[in-house]
Formats: sequence, C-alpha cells, structure tokens
Amino acid sequence: PNFLQMRNIMNVLNQASVNCLLSMGVLLAILTGGNDLSTGANLALSSMIVAIAIKYWGMNPIAAILLGLLLGALIGILNGFMLTKMHMPHPFISTLGMQNVVRGLALIVTGAAPVSSFPKSVQFLGNSMVGVVPMSIIFVGIVALIIYVFLNRTTTGKHIYAIGGNPEAAKLSGINIDKTLLIVYTLCGFMAAMGGIVQMGRVDSAFPLAGTGYELNAVA
Repeated sequence: PNFLQMRNIMNVLNQASVNCLLSMGVLLAILTGGNDLSTGANLALSSMIVAIAIKYWGMNPIAAILLGLLLGALIGILNGFMLTKMHMPHPFISTLGMQNVVRGLALIVTGAAPVSSFPKSVQFLGNSMVGVVPMSIIFVGIVALIIYVFLNRTTTGKHIYAIGGNPEAAKLSGINIDKTLLIVYTLCGFMAAMGGIVQMGRVDSAFPLAGTGYELNAVA
C-alpha cells in the first residue's frame, strides 16, 4: 500500500509539473501587477512547432526544442511590447488577444491534427525517472530554485517587486520599467514553452488544443 500511495503521489506531481512551470512564469507578471492569459496557447503553439520541426523538417530534436523555447520567448516579447510600447491599458487585454491569435496559429500549422512519436531526447523531461521520482518533478524543483534566486538575489528581481508595489515610486527611483516588464513577459513566454516541452514529452504527443484553460490554473 505504501508503494502504491507513493506511486500515486508521483503521478499527480508529474501531471502537475506543467502547470507548475506555467505558474512560475505567470508569478513574475503578477508580481508587477499584470498577468499573462496567453500561456496555455503559447504552450500549444511552441510544442507544435517543436513537433513539426522534428517530424516534417527533419531538425535535430535538441535544435527543435531550442526553436520552440525561442518561439515562446518571442510571444512573450510581443506581449511585453504591446504593454510597454503600444501602451495597452492592461496586460489582461493584450494577452487575451494574444491567446486567441496564438491558439489559432496552433490550429492552422498542422490543420488541427496532433503530432506524436518523438525521440527519447524529447521525452526526457516529461517521461523519464530518477529512481522512483519523475524527472519532471526534479526539473520543476530546479527551476523553482532559479526563480527564487532571480527574484530575491538579483537587481532585476528587486525591480519586479518594486514595480508591483508602486510603479510610480519605482519610476521616480530610476528603475527602467519598460525594460523590466519586457524581461518579465519574455520569461513568462519562455516558461510557457518549457511547459509545452515537458507536456509533449510526458504524453509523447503535441496537439493544438493542449493547454486549454491552463492559464487560469497557472494564475490560481
């Protein structure tokens, strides 16, 4: 019974690992007083591009994963650009619009068809074990530690807290708010893509409706 209980706990944590990664990205946006509602769609499109690059373009799996992460970060940059340079009134509006655009692209790129059967290197983070512990759980722990150090031990991390606490005071104190917000939303997009990599490894499939509703789970 103890073994079965432990296995069930590990299964639950493994399934939650994707939302954990998304939530750590959204955390950065929330700390600045913003939000990112495009993370679920970003997860889907990023993982679909990785799948297409491997299956149809013959790209090296590692290079394909880097391409997916780059795409996720690019979507984050666009979210940050709309907020800082286009002066959208609140990231809720711009990221909700981005959610619909990105989800539509995820459906278009393969005609709404899923792509499956990936090399072991793609499945590593989502479907491998270290003893009895899924690699995804260990990976989440490592990323959480990095985020903690970033927020509490770096200048940019302190700027994130300052902007969320009082943006006007942060601006008067010399903090480059636009630069900090661009970093925040880029990292948020990157984390969404990372969640997509873990998910496609866990289920050995990429599909355009992946991540539906994940943005609300991440916020919660």
